[in-house]
Order: sequence, then structure tokens, then C-alpha cells
Amino acid sequence: MGTDFKTIAEYIAAQPEAVQERLWEVYKTIAAQLPHGVEERLSWAMPTFFKGVNIVHFAAQKSHVGFYPGAEIVELYSESLVQQGFKTTKGGIQLPYAKPLPKKLIEDILKKRLQLIAEEQAEKEVKKEKAKATAKEAKKAKQAKEI
Repeated sequence: MGTDFKTIAEYIAAQPEAVQERLWEVYKTIAAQLPHGVEERLSWAMPTFFKGVNIVHFAAQKSHVGFYPGAEIVELYSESLVQQGFKTTKGGIQLPYAKPLPKKLIEDILKKRLQLIAEEQAEKEVKKEKAKATAKEAKKAKQAKEI
């Protein structure tokens, strides 16, 4: 199977018919939780939702949908995921085709992922403002010495 898909819909349509419905269910569950302005793209040959950073990926696997919210999220939810019988990798969660889709879990994970992204972006803005202020002070000090 090629990986030259241009859209998530093309990706899903190219998967075995038996898993397409599950992929659409995952897609719709994710899309319903995301704010406006999120870009849909394919990254690493996987459907990806992006807004400044990758929010989440998902992909068809042989016996499950791989759901990839990132290592930090998987670590935060690891105990709960294990208790619920989900296998995990460093940054992914295996959602078996044979089990009902855990929509509430996906929704909770996405809310937390968006919260963490917002916090990271806010921290970056604070650092940027501090750097600007420091640069301004240094410029004023240099000008004062020149006088």
C-alpha cells in the first residue's frame, strides 16, 4: 500500500474495508474535541491533527488503531490505561478493533493534551517577553554608558 495520500479521507479509504468504519469513528471522536483552526494533515504517513504542534496522530494497524497523543500523555494515563487493559508504547495507545472504542477516554486525553499544549505555549510567551525586556534593559544600559 502506498503512502502518497493527500488527505485523511484518502488514507482511510486506502485501508482494509473491515477497519475503515473504526478509523472514521476515531477520526470523528478526535475532530469533535478540537478547536477551530486545527489543520488536518498526514505526518509520518499517519492522519495527524496539527495546530502549531502535532496534537495527535492515529493509524490503522493489524489488530488495532494506534492512537498517538505523545509520550507525556501516555505516561500521565499509564496506570489507568493498564487497568483498562490497553497496551501502550512510549507515545501511543493501542485501541483494539475487537473492543468498543473508548470515546470518553479519547475525549479526556485530548482535553489534557490541549491543556498541556496551551501551558507550553504560555510558558514560551513568558520566556519571550522576559527575553525582550532583558534585551531592552541591556540596550538602555549600553546607551547610558555611551552618554
